[in-house]
Amino acid sequence: MFSEFHERKQRTGFQTMRIFRAQPIRMDGLRMNLQEAENYVRQVMKINDPVLNLSHRSLVIIPRNIEGIKGIRTLMLNNNCLILPPDEINTLTELEELNLGYNKLTLLPSGLQNLQRLKRLICSNNPLGTLLPEIGSLIQLQELWLDHCQLSCLPTGICNLKNLCRFSIKGNRLSSLPETIGQLKTLCWLNVSNNKLSDLPQSFECLHLLTHLDLGFNQFDSIPNCLLCLPQLITLNLRNNQVFAVSEEVIVCLKNLQHLDLQNNMMDKIPKHWKDLNYVVT
Repeated sequence: MFSEFHERKQRTGFQTMRIFRAQPIRMDGLRMNLQEAENYVRQVMKINDPVLNLSHRSLVIIPRNIEGIKGIRTLMLNNNCLILPPDEINTLTELEELNLGYNKLTLLPSGLQNLQRLKRLICSNNPLGTLLPEIGSLIQLQELWLDHCQLSCLPTGICNLKNLCRFSIKGNRLSSLPETIGQLKTLCWLNVSNNKLSDLPQSFECLHLLTHLDLGFNQFDSIPNCLLCLPQLITLNLRNNQVFAVSEEVIVCLKNLQHLDLQNNMMDKIPKHWKDLNYVVT
């Protein structure tokens, strides 16, 4: 990584910093021990790099000196072996992107609400089981990824994320969504596929900016009526459900729909005029 950074400095005309004459730290995708990780953090601190990438390092714990980094905007801790929540990151108050995906976390860091500038949070593929309501205090959050986290419910506080645009919770154990999900009025992309959903809250009809919705691999037997109030919807995925019929009202109301996926459902008979609707996949 340092050699790449050095080349970038040369290309942009900046003066080469003394730090690059030091022995480069291994950043080639191999295992990194804690001492190496601490050394790397020190180097990042010296050059004031806004990005700290400790992903794919087989780390069990993170370096304690992370607490001392100032001005970091992006922290990547994904694809490690973290078991204990890395509470050290709670001092990184300028953090805008945090990736904790593909670890072994059963809890998110305490004090996560301190990261008030956070815009993107990735926690997918961790056996969390549950979420603390504090996640709802991250009011600047624009993207939230919680795929395959063994979640059986979502805290109602998650509906306080008034700036959320993209939300993915696929591959969990959800049988329902919070009744107040309609408060996420800036939401434009939502993936709740591979869960146990059979209906949606009525407040879902308030998500007027929603353009992409994935309900695939759930237990819906019809298209929920609340979706008919979403005129901006472009993509609707309902494949691998139990839908046995689709009313004409769906086609009429969802005027902007460009892709409707109904593959592998219970529909025995497809209306003849659907053959002219090339956006319907059955």
